Amino acid sequence: MKSLLKPDSNYRDGYRQNKLLKIISICLLILYCIRCDKTDENRGDDPCAFRMSTAIVPCVIQAPLNGSIISSDHVTLKWISSNSRNFSFNLLFGTDPENLKLISHQKSDTYKLTALNKSTTYYWQYSAKDTCNRGCSSGISSFTIIPDTSLPYIVTYDVPAHFHTSAFIGGNVLYGGTSALTESGIYWGSSPEPEKTGVNVASGTGLGEFFLMIDGLQQSTLYYIKAYARNNNGIAYGTEVSFRSGMDPVVGSVSDIDGNIYKTVQIGDQNWMTENLRTTRFSDGAPIAIVKDNTEWCGTALNLTSAKRTWYNNDSATYNIKNGIIYNGFSVAVNKICPVGWRVPSDDDWKKMEIYLGMSVKQADAENTRGTNEGLQLKDLSGWSDGGNGFNTSYYSALPGGMRAPLGTFTGTGSQGQWWSSTKHVQYDYLWTRTLTANSKAVTRTLDGMQSGCSIRCLKN
Repeated sequence: MKSLLKPDSNYRDGYRQNKLLKIISICLLILYCIRCDKTDENRGDDPCAFRMSTAIVPCVIQAPLNGSIISSDHVTLKWISSNSRNFSFNLLFGTDPENLKLISHQKSDTYKLTALNKSTTYYWQYSAKDTCNRGCSSGISSFTIIPDTSLPYIVTYDVPAHFHTSAFIGGNVLYGGTSALTESGIYWGSSPEPEKTGVNVASGTGLGEFFLMIDGLQQSTLYYIKAYARNNNGIAYGTEVSFRSGMDPVVGSVSDIDGNIYKTVQIGDQNWMTENLRTTRFSDGAPIAIVKDNTEWCGTALNLTSAKRTWYNNDSATYNIKNGIIYNGFSVAVNKICPVGWRVPSDDDWKKMEIYLGMSVKQADAENTRGTNEGLQLKDLSGWSDGGNGFNTSYYSALPGGMRAPLGTFTGTGSQGQWWSSTKHVQYDYLWTRTLTANSKAVTRTLDGMQSGCSIRCLKN
């Protein structure tokens, strides 16, 4: 009688053969999936048919690395795409990352640049396509040509033209030189070459960008600024930038149906509230339901699409005047929550203000975090956690009022402010919003569901 615990030799041999056949089959399948297009053509298959090996091909920039500092005036660009298909490459290059020009259409994966300008940052990217029109595109990479390796290298940021009698200035220390940085900052004054006749404002000793605010400027006056960085070898300057200060801001006020009075300010040709809305009624007198319970907020006890309001943590004593009321998206959709003659700004209204503050049109149209320092221009001088205060040169006076999630939980007071727009997504029941955070200088554009709770700033019609 054969043992039930130990198979005989014939069984073992058969088991091994079946296992070996399975392994061979898997290997053949893998080889089949990664076969080259040339083999497919020889076999008469469609060379552009879907292949597991050729469907996804990442484009990777090899050299120079993004953000490189280079002292030579010639650079060889190198890139790879992780497949041996018959690729052709389009190379885009320039000094404006939003307006790169096609400079080469080629088969090789290198390109030599010569006679580059000193003290200039260049941007480039490439795309790859094969004969089947499959391929990829790299992200934008940059490198900077510096004039001297022993000294620091610093750039002066342009100043937007919308400032009043305060200005938001800054620079970026891209390279520290061959000795330790001892100081960086800005010289500014009302005459050219402000490093000779102007005022010095220090910012620190580290690499990277920095921002400063100068105030007490004369109205409608031309000023000059120049960033600088110093190490033990000497001092280096960025380019000189000029700007003209504006007039004192146009301020006013407006009241809602409850009698609350809000300060207003003109930003460009738009008139914005500088405080978050805190009305308990629509402009026609209809009440907006106050909802404290999480279950009611998410719609199981009250109608799912009804307008609702609350205060952060349901605490009106602490947050009503400071941060205003939090409203769900259905409150916005009613289209009568702002005072008569005012409205919840549309997504395009927000973009118009952001472009006035310095965003490009391309940045304004993008999603998620965009722009450069527009968030600092909007955030108030105090109230933000972890050193996240702004310079408020727009007088928008944004505060971190937090928000309420669709399920009713509260988050973000002190570190995040989020405001509704009136614009719905073209496909989904979501509204576009704007968010400022303590740890970012920029402005975030995202979609939020109608059951979320955000602040509202009204805009004059």
